[in-house]
Amino acid sequence: LIMFELAYLLSKDTNEQLW
Repeated sequence: LIMFELAYLLSKDTNEQLW
């Protein structure tokens, strides 16, 4: 669960940077 949450946060940060 923690890994999934971490991956989600990382993806969100990446998306923000990409945009």
